[in-house]
Amino acid sequence: MDWETLFLQWRTFDMGLPQYLAIAILIQRIIENFHGNYNIKRLLAEGGREVGSGFYRIVPIVHMSWVLAILLLIPADSPVSWWLLGLYGLLQVARYYVIFTLGKYWTTRTITLDSAPVVRRGIYKYIRHPN
Repeated sequence: MDWETLFLQWRTFDMGLPQYLAIAILIQRIIENFHGNYNIKRLLAEGGREVGSGFYRIVPIVHMSWVLAILLLIPADSPVSWWLLGLYGLLQVARYYVIFTLGKYWTTRTITLDSAPVVRRGIYKYIRHPN
């Protein structure tokens, strides 16, 4: 297949609910990345240190791979499993609960700051955060 054929196929790319959901997830992750990077810079400036940075390079690649797979490989007219979509929505609510509970300490990487207080609100009243 040549580049012109690929370009023409891309121009006729069909959009359906799976593609719109993938784009919504992508936008959500980009916004979260800005928030996480802001917190990372602040925590490092306060004397924090990153733990496990060696494996982190693969995390965004794997994460974006499944979003791109939804966007590019699933046909636009594919039926949506509503119960799985609902489960995903509930998991997103739980995820954001954690993000808001951790507040300025939430990052996409593992940053430890010895002077930071242990978060003891939200879900962390009952379980200890691993950092």
